Amino acid sequence: MSKFKFSVNDIEISNDTLYQIIPKLDLDAPDAYIQHGTSKVLQNDIQEGAPCIFNGKKNVWDTGFYKESPCYNNMSPEKRDTLVEQLQKYIVEPFEAVHGKGILDHKNTPENNSFWDNYPNRIKNGTVFNTADVKERLNLYLTVLGFHAVNVSDKSPKASKAKYCIINKEEATSVKEGREKEKRSAVKTFFAMMENNKIDLLNILEYIGVINNPDMDDETLESIVFRFFDDPKEGFSSVTRFLETKKLNSYPKTKEEHQIHADLCKLFRDRKLIKEHGEYILNGHILGSNLKGASAIIVADTQLKTELAEALEK
Repeated sequence: MSKFKFSVNDIEISNDTLYQIIPKLDLDAPDAYIQHGTSKVLQNDIQEGAPCIFNGKKNVWDTGFYKESPCYNNMSPEKRDTLVEQLQKYIVEPFEAVHGKGILDHKNTPENNSFWDNYPNRIKNGTVFNTADVKERLNLYLTVLGFHAVNVSDKSPKASKAKYCIINKEEATSVKEGREKEKRSAVKTFFAMMENNKIDLLNILEYIGVINNPDMDDETLESIVFRFFDDPKEGFSSVTRFLETKKLNSYPKTKEEHQIHADLCKLFRDRKLIKEHGEYILNGHILGSNLKGASAIIVADTQLKTELAEALEK
């Protein structure tokens, strides 16, 4: 097999290369989701299908192996033609040479439907594709084509629904080392703040949803935070979120917002802040449906700051 290199949905696919499925970092997920693993939960033993998609409007399997494939609707003819030529040469022809001419056809026929409906392309956290093998090359291509796994930097709407990212093994090693380094930094930061700036530490942890009440001994707090960092499902997201929020806490306005959030949480625990019809209300002022948003409102309003301070003193 000659050398090749082509790009599909911002993933560069090359010959004789190993690609690996890794968890997708989701900093936009709600804090509680990340904390409890209910958003984009990835477990190494859970497989998910990464099939070819049937396009009902065009009445074809959207393989991308043909110029008429719907996936090329927004691509220039020149770029499309070049990619289709590469896909035919490096995936379709060698695969069909082994499995039969026309087996990767996209038409809506009983034979094609049976093939694509039952084609066993399944992925999970840790799946590795070796492009030296034409079947794994096809599986990698289908995974990328259908946005089942995406480039780590892809922020497009289609990519937002993916549960996985895909990188080559060399990059995977680099990413793993980077995450381990980041975790060490988080642990070091945690202990430094425990000793020198515990109030801000508790405010940060409450703001990102690690704790819901700062009234606990140091040993319990340490246990909770380390479970948060070590969560096998979302631990790396948790570490990044903690460090990012700590960085933001260095700015006076954000620090104040974190303190206001903690104050609102206390008022709510003490039943001095009410919630009606999904909205938090302070002295008749509607603050919105979540305390983070309420904190952002108060930090910009001098009168509300005064009323918050008075409520804390009662």
